[in-house]
This record gives sequence, structure tokens and C-alpha cells, in this order.
Amino acid sequence: MTNLRVFLHLANGFQYDFTELWEELCFSTVVPGGFANCSFKLRGELSFLLDIYSNAPEGKLQVYGVDSRVAWEGLVLGVSIPREGKIEVVAMGYWGTLSRQYYYHSAATTNIKAIIQDILATKCPSISSDYSNIADPLQTASQYFYQDEKPSNIIPDLVDQCSATGIWLAAIWEDQKFYLTTQPTTIAWQCSISDMEGDSCPERDLDSIANKIACRYELRGSPSSNVLTAWSEDSSSQSKWGIREAVIPLGEADADAAIRVRDMALNTLKNPRLTGSFSLNRVLNAQGIEEPLYRVRAGQLIKIIDILPGAPLIDEPDGFRIALIQETEYAPESDSLRISLHNLSLSAVFEQTKRLAEKITADRQRAAQLRMFTPYFTTK
Repeated sequence: MTNLRVFLHLANGFQYDFTELWEELCFSTVVPGGFANCSFKLRGELSFLLDIYSNAPEGKLQVYGVDSRVAWEGLVLGVSIPREGKIEVVAMGYWGTLSRQYYYHSAATTNIKAIIQDILATKCPSISSDYSNIADPLQTASQYFYQDEKPSNIIPDLVDQCSATGIWLAAIWEDQKFYLTTQPTTIAWQCSISDMEGDSCPERDLDSIANKIACRYELRGSPSSNVLTAWSEDSSSQSKWGIREAVIPLGEADADAAIRVRDMALNTLKNPRLTGSFSLNRVLNAQGIEEPLYRVRAGQLIKIIDILPGAPLIDEPDGFRIALIQETEYAPESDSLRISLHNLSLSAVFEQTKRLAEKITADRQRAAQLRMFTPYFTTK
């Protein structure tokens, strides 16, 4: 069992130390998102439990490792009614606060970084005003009119629109700081097959390779027309894996939306990736030194050292042993870490591109209506 320290900080400055009182602690991370969910049970005298029941919601919860690093951080959502000398505490990461207010936007910029910063500054008071960790994807949004939409819906769509140039990750970590970065290129963690529990093991998904992609869509008109975009392809992938074509059916869309999601899909599917989920009882850092499991987070790269037997072939890049972590779940009492890898299957990418194309098209149609009927529509 790992000795983690758990603290609750209230708005009035009062602090509770739950380190000796918690049971069944479990917390997770995810991208997009950052710190995700956390839950645990507390035992104590009824008066103490009633005090927590009354005052804990919206309090800041922090879980620290033995080295005083933050392992998890967020806000208390709710506390159960005391029963048999125990209560259950449920908390969420700061990403959950993005769904609390609506955002209205019609500024003259379509720069994705600028829009995200404006959303955070005007509608997300729980998020830090330190935007130094928001990289500029140098991408423009498909449209810049938003009405009756929440940041929790807008921001993931904006991040998805950056994906034609690579995988972009959005998360909120310690001190409520928002991060927007490309997928890391350096390995954070290593493990072996022997470190995995049970029969679960990641697999290399060769069936999901697509290196020549087009999108078919319905162009609104009278009559409507069925259109196939030009093909987009990757010659480097084709030289190794042969030509592997895919046509993505989008339904109703416009030409720009179809091209955007086509290029996003090609960048995602042109090379094979490790997929799946597994549980670990041990993990090493990039230098080969064992570290506590709770330090592993979503959005980092992990290398499965011996997933391919023997030395790597000259023409086989090390990427076949490396995967992006999409979600983690850690249970201190069993000291076990569950890892889910980034889902890049054909079906998952097809669904993502279809949803994004529909969203871009609908937003553009709505923007046109707003320009027509509300010429003085302003921000916020």
C-alpha cells in the first residue's frame, strides 16, 4: 500500500488532513482533461463527518506522494450522507468546471490559441490566468461565432481542428493551469511485459493503417450533390506498408470541413500504433529507475521494452514499442495502475472525423445566420 497524503482546502483558509483517515482511494487522469476523477471513503466521529458533509463541496482536494509532489488535484463534487461511521467523497478535476458557463463569441480572430485564451479568461474563473503553457498551433478555427455553447464542448473541437499537423493534447494540471501541447516526443516511462498484471497486453494495430484517404460528403443544394474529395496520401507510409485506401463517409458537410478532417485522419492513421489497455505493478522512468506508479499521467509516452522479441530491426522504428497514454487509474491500496492507450482504430478515427465535420459545417451555417440576422452580435 502506498502512503499518500490527502488534504482538503476550504475557501475560508481552513485545511483538513485526511492522510490517516482515507480508505478505498482511487484517482484518474485523462486527455483531453488532465486530472479526472477521485473518490475515497472517510471514517471518523459523526460530528467530524457531518462537518465534512456540510463544508467539503467545492473545496480544493490535493493528493500528495511521499516526495511531496502532487499526484492528483481538483474540486470536491459531493459527499455522501454519513452511514456506519463513514462517508464517501467524490471529486473532479478542473476540466469539469468548463461546463459551468456559456460562451458567446464573435471576435475578429480565428486563431485557435487566442480563442481558447479568451474562453478561459471570460468564462472559466476557476482556471489560472497563467497561459504560458498554451502553445500556438498556428491553426485557424473553422468559424468564430459561438452562441449558447459551453467551453467543455468548444475547446475539444478546437483542439481536434489542430490535428492535421499532429496530435494535440489539452489538459488542466496543478494550480489550475491549462496546457495545450503537441504529443510529446520524449519517453517518460518504460515497462516490461513481466510488469503487467493478468492477461492484458497492448497490440500493434496493423489493420488500422490508412495512407491514402478521401472523404465523401453530401453538399447541400437544390438538388444536393454527392462529392468525393481529392485523395490525400503519405508516400513514406506507402513505401513500407503498401497503398492502403480509406474513404470516410461524412454525411452533410462542406468542402473545407471535408478537407480538414481528411488531413486530420491521414496524419493519425498513416502509421501503425500500439493500442489497448493493461495494468502495471511496476514502472521505470526514462533512465530505467523505478518510480511510484501514481506519477504516471495521461498525455505521456510509455515504452513497452520487450513487446517485440529480440533487437529491433534496422528498418523498424522504435515507435512500435512506444504509445501515448490516454487514461490512467491508480488504486493506492493495491498499488496498481491501469493504463489505456490512445485509441487510433479506424472506427474511432472515422467517428471522430465525422463528428468534427458535422460540427464545422453546422457552426458555419449558424455563423452565416448570425451575420444575416444579428449584425451587431458581440462577444460575451
